[in-house]
Amino acid sequence: TRGRGSGSAVLSGLLRRAEAEGEETVVSPSETDSESLNAVYFPGRAVLVCDSRLGFRADRHINMERFIKKDLLRTCSGFVRMAGTLASGLYDSAEERLREAGKLHGILERIYGEAMDFSGIDAEDNRIAAYIRA
Repeated sequence: TRGRGSGSAVLSGLLRRAEAEGEETVVSPSETDSESLNAVYFPGRAVLVCDSRLGFRADRHINMERFIKKDLLRTCSGFVRMAGTLASGLYDSAEERLREAGKLHGILERIYGEAMDFSGIDAEDNRIAAYIRA
């Protein structure tokens, strides 16, 4: 199935069914996971279905809370808290690393721009264009 969460799995099932029936759909993918869905809109029916945890205004919410076994969840609440804390730290670290990579990329672009002989690239471009036209 597409996506990692149960809400995305339900939305993916709706999407597959609609596509099989030739129904037009518009999807809203997760901003953090390209394999997961946040919502599916059915323009022909003017209906938006989304995961209730996202807080979107929608015609139909998928309330995933009803599928959670609360007693089982309580037995692993410490692990869930720890995983949330670790995930938050990982996101913060990733954002910082991306900022650093962006700065380094800018420095490399300056070096590259000063050190590159672009006339050679232009000559190669002209040579390939002449070959294609021949």
